[in-house]
Amino acid sequence: MSAQTDHSNPICGALGCHETADVVIRHPKHGKRTVCDNCTGGHVVIRHV
Repeated sequence: MSAQTDHSNPICGALGCHETADVVIRHPKHGKRTVCDNCTGGHVVIRHV
């Protein structure tokens, strides 16, 4: 079962990070990414999750 169907909190999409995701950012090379507050890397925050 995927995280999208079991209603659990999303996990940060940054490589090596296992924190709960907080925001969606606009990454210049990879498009939209769901990440935690610590992994935004100064990129534009599109929305909170």
